[in-house]
Amino acid sequence: MKLYFGSTVTAVTTIMIVILIAFIALSVCKRAGIQFWGRRCAFLLIYGLVICCFAAARDGLDKTIQNAVDGSCKAGLFSLVSVPNIIGCIGALLIIISATAVPFAKS
Repeated sequence: MKLYFGSTVTAVTTIMIVILIAFIALSVCKRAGIQFWGRRCAFLLIYGLVICCFAAARDGLDKTIQNAVDGSCKAGLFSLVSVPNIIGCIGALLIIISATAVPFAKS
């Protein structure tokens, strides 16, 4: 529970993820009546990448990278090559690819 609500950054990250999931669920449920998909996709791109930044700060990814480069500080929550970091990178990549593909997609 400390990982999700242990500090301000972790609590904000958790709340932002819940809001993102609710927004996606609402968009799926009301997809027939949505006219401006481009705006929704732009919002999801920006909001998703902000969540990635908050999650990286929560996990201490900057400290992990600095530790791997010069060892001047203690590593963050996860090692540099770990399942959570790889999943986070893949998620960020999917967000960017999706946002790039959306303008070219036709209904």
